[in-house]
Amino acid sequence: MPNRRASTLAERRYADVRFSIATAARALFLENNSTSVTVDAIAQRAGVSVRTFHRHFAAKEDVVSPLFERSAASLIEQFEACPGGNDVTAVLVGALTAELADDASGWRELLQLLMASPEYRLRWEYTEDRLIDSLADLLARSSIYADDRFLRRLVAQMIFTASRAAYMEWLFGAEQPRVEDLRALHIHALTPLIEGWRPRRA
Repeated sequence: MPNRRASTLAERRYADVRFSIATAARALFLENNSTSVTVDAIAQRAGVSVRTFHRHFAAKEDVVSPLFERSAASLIEQFEACPGGNDVTAVLVGALTAELADDASGWRELLQLLMASPEYRLRWEYTEDRLIDSLADLLARSSIYADDRFLRRLVAQMIFTASRAAYMEWLFGAEQPRVEDLRALHIHALTPLIEGWRPRRA
């Protein structure tokens, strides 16, 4: 038991340092309106050595992964806590946009910077792989292909593709970074999909 507790504490400290470095990188990206910030500058802002940075991140672009991972973990919690039901579109829209509610302009500016780089964009898309199973379970509880796991996973992937398209339109199409506009884009993208997958009543 003591070894497991020590291991858990070490893992938590490791995650905390990763997130602290990621937060420092986020601040520098926004301050400089660019991702062209050196590892030295990020490490200095985070109060760690360059060696510590590389112990936690194999490449500089990996530094944003903890931001996306935390968002993904929050999204999984929301999916797992939802009992399912007929209002799945509202649940999805709320969950997929909740992270931006407190700082829409900051997130929009950061995502605009990251999406302009294929390396950073890949980190964003990679986190979606963790979400597929959790969303597939929610779809089952909402009677969407409840008996067909393959189709539920396929639908989950399509939902995330639609969400990504809504985000890209919001990032580069809308003039003002309002969460309401992002929600409206999600409703527009998801409603016809969800309605098309609902079981037909006899």
